[in-house]
Amino acid sequence: MFMVLFYLPSYPELSVAQFTGQKNHAKPSNDLIRTELGLKYIYSFPIERTDVSITVHGLQAEIPIFDNELFIMPIMSQILSGRISVYNPNFWGDVSDIKYLTKENLTDTSQILAYMDAGVDTAIILDESGNISFIEQYIQPDLNEISGIFFMENWQMNIDLGMFQKDIIAYLPIRDYYEANEEMNLIKKRRLLFMVVHNRIVPGTSKKAKAGTKDDYELIYKDLAFDMNLYNKPYAEYLYRDELNNLIRQEEYEEWEYHHFDFFRHFDRDYFIQQLVSSVLGGKLDAFRPDDPSIILTANELEQLARIPRSEINSVIFHEDWYLNKKDLDLKKVVHDLILVRHIGEYDDYTGEFIRTRKEPLFLVKFGQ
Repeated sequence: MFMVLFYLPSYPELSVAQFTGQKNHAKPSNDLIRTELGLKYIYSFPIERTDVSITVHGLQAEIPIFDNELFIMPIMSQILSGRISVYNPNFWGDVSDIKYLTKENLTDTSQILAYMDAGVDTAIILDESGNISFIEQYIQPDLNEISGIFFMENWQMNIDLGMFQKDIIAYLPIRDYYEANEEMNLIKKRRLLFMVVHNRIVPGTSKKAKAGTKDDYELIYKDLAFDMNLYNKPYAEYLYRDELNNLIRQEEYEEWEYHHFDFFRHFDRDYFIQQLVSSVLGGKLDAFRPDDPSIILTANELEQLARIPRSEINSVIFHEDWYLNKKDLDLKKVVHDLILVRHIGEYDDYTGEFIRTRKEPLFLVKFGQ
């Protein structure tokens, strides 16, 4: 696992009034218009600890316990009590298709519990006399198994206003669980549990709720750092991966293949990087040192930035606050800044064998200042 430590400045407390309290304002132009059709990506919760578990087959497994309580507990409380309507997670359309969902696409509590191997279970008991009796028991869902959130979003950036906004269209909790295969080996599996769509996106399908105000939103994560791969290397290097030349590692290839054809269908990664780098080099955006965001990059550092191949800029780190409306489960993100990161392959000088990918944060851009 590769870890990069950054100096995080103390930001003033930002409210969500910009989302909930502003009306009759013209929508600012989007400098990422090619990405506005929607993105799908996964945020993984950090692992709090690892527990050793013994299965019914006698297999031993190390099961991660995820630090998800601040987000998952209020969501599951509302949904499992039936106070909030949610949708079937088996949705295969584009982000833009969500607005066409109807009441027929809603799911219910029993189905969610079934996806979590929880809910009411009936045990059959046979006594010595051959009499059969039935005992019902309730199995609690294990919320520690929820490993992350599948997000569907529209991104908007306005360079002149210094604004970057993630408009959340829907989000789906992900469960990680383990099952034994035919060879009695434990296999990790994943399942989407349900889809939360705010009634501003699909009006008339959720239970009636008053429009949220800024006072309804609670800060659940502050200065959250999210590292996101961009898969910005040349397409042919992924498609015709040459393991002997170590252009694309197996792990990176599998991740790219999983994301590329659907998750990033409408996301132009080259254009995203071009807009940020050209705006920095052109003086429209100030670029700061990632290790000390109080220091602006020098002219010499900007010259070095201009010479870096764009294909090597292959990930982005967002620092953002998350606000949750616990009444209707609407989620808002306030993006403070982002960092573009260069990926540099390191190879053995003698054999040419790939050793590792070194990540080099290039610059930090602040928003909402």
